[in-house]
Amino acid sequence: MTLSSSPVDIAALRAAWPALDAVSGHGSVFCSLPWFENLHAHGLEAVRKLDTLLLPADEQGCLPLLDDGATLRGLSNYYSSLYGPVGALPGGLVSHLKECGRACVDLHPLDPCAPEFGQLKQVLTEAGYWVDDYYCFGNWYLDVEGRSFADYLQSRSSQLRNTLQRAYGKLDRAAGDPKAWRISIQQHEDAGLEAAIAAFEHVCAMSWKSPEPQADFIPNLCRTAAREGWLRLGVLHLDDTPIAAQLWLTHKGVASIYKLAYDEAATRYSAGTVLTAAMFEHALDVDRVAEVDYLNGDEPYKQNWMSHRRERHGIIAFDLSQWQGLKAALRHWAGRALRPLRGKDAPAA
Repeated sequence: MTLSSSPVDIAALRAAWPALDAVSGHGSVFCSLPWFENLHAHGLEAVRKLDTLLLPADEQGCLPLLDDGATLRGLSNYYSSLYGPVGALPGGLVSHLKECGRACVDLHPLDPCAPEFGQLKQVLTEAGYWVDDYYCFGNWYLDVEGRSFADYLQSRSSQLRNTLQRAYGKLDRAAGDPKAWRISIQQHEDAGLEAAIAAFEHVCAMSWKSPEPQADFIPNLCRTAAREGWLRLGVLHLDDTPIAAQLWLTHKGVASIYKLAYDEAATRYSAGTVLTAAMFEHALDVDRVAEVDYLNGDEPYKQNWMSHRRERHGIIAFDLSQWQGLKAALRHWAGRALRPLRGKDAPAA
């Protein structure tokens, strides 16, 4: 089944295949209908909104795709930490790809250890494409192994524990009263949600971070996450002023650290570190998650909190019978040849 682009695409998909809402709850937050719905509505650049949204689907699953007329792409961008089907790969995907007849297919970021990674490569090969994969980014995560927060923190470096103790002292002294600084974690779609979102946006505006490319995406992600039960929106206030904020998404035993920021004027308090510890404590002792995922990137500070590293990859496919596909494949291979000079590989298409 394929639906063309319109504001009601995913609503129409739900009407046609109501079981997909239940299926979407089984996997990652980033491979669920609510995630894709918010990303399509609020997270795409203007040029991407001109692409056609394709939703090959059956009662087992759906694979959201964007079609620009030459390339089929997964419905993902810089906001996406993972891409994959909602549920299982839908049947008839080979015939759907053949019917589309696009010169290139590009799907990322994917878990190369997940069954659908090999399945997607096989489907693309059967559809007549020449298929390769490429590195996207490293991904640090914590295997909780049933530990409490106290046990987990004890396993961390003494440097991290000492930094935390000093930060608590700095906040106490800055406030003049230990009760004058506080941490709140917004979870629900209630009267406090919009105030928590406003506090988060205030901290981001006062931080080192660039403005969001799509201003409506994060607020609407928070609303979606609250509605779905994923939201853990932490804010640290000092004398009623928010100085650190973190957006975590918790689902099916995985707490994903999605976005964090702190007020640069308050750097000396290490408020971000204090808030991170509080969010970990909530994830381990209240939500009792099995995994904490630091998502995109190999930044060294992530190793202070995490235990393991894995990678996210992409799949790139070319129809060599089409000139655009052949040209893109040649660029891709040229990029492969230059990989030793650049480090990791990325698609040239």
